[in-house]
Amino acid sequence: MAQTEFYSHEPSRSIKTTMRVVLLLFLGILSATVLTDATVERFVWVVTLFILIITIAYLFRPKKYILVPNGIRVGMTLVSRTIANVVSVEIMEKDVNFKYRIFGIVGIFSIVGRYATAAGGRVTAAGGRVTAYLTDETQGHVVEIRTTEGERVLISPRDPVAFVAAWVARGVAEGAHGTIPSRPT
Repeated sequence: MAQTEFYSHEPSRSIKTTMRVVLLLFLGILSATVLTDATVERFVWVVTLFILIITIAYLFRPKKYILVPNGIRVGMTLVSRTIANVVSVEIMEKDVNFKYRIFGIVGIFSIVGRYATAAGGRVTAAGGRVTAYLTDETQGHVVEIRTTEGERVLISPRDPVAFVAAWVARGVAEGAHGTIPSRPT
């Protein structure tokens, strides 16, 4: 039986660095709150806000990608999302380059959300909008999914080549195809 469940890639160096910077920033703010004789309420507010941000980021980080009969399901800690009507699944040969964030979380456990990409940029020649469920945005680790509605979704399975090969082998949707780069990544 072909593999249908793929775990997300380990966080990239940039995501790990962002997580460290956020932690250091929090510790700095917490220290400033304590050293400036702030009230207990302010201290509690700062700690609560930090815990809330970290919890939300953790609950919406992608954990696995599952091939299902009607498409691909992105399994997150709290919820899941099924990407239906998939027509292509391809490994991106270039780094992801987001122009700006429309709504999302960047760098705390993952990159999740809706983003705009630069026209002529490195995501696609046309640029446009993408939805990302990434734990590694580096070259060779990102898979681009396109649907019949024109939606573009980026994911980062631990083994992108096996993921695309499993998609192609299943023939999930009529006309569905996948592309694996000819050179190793």
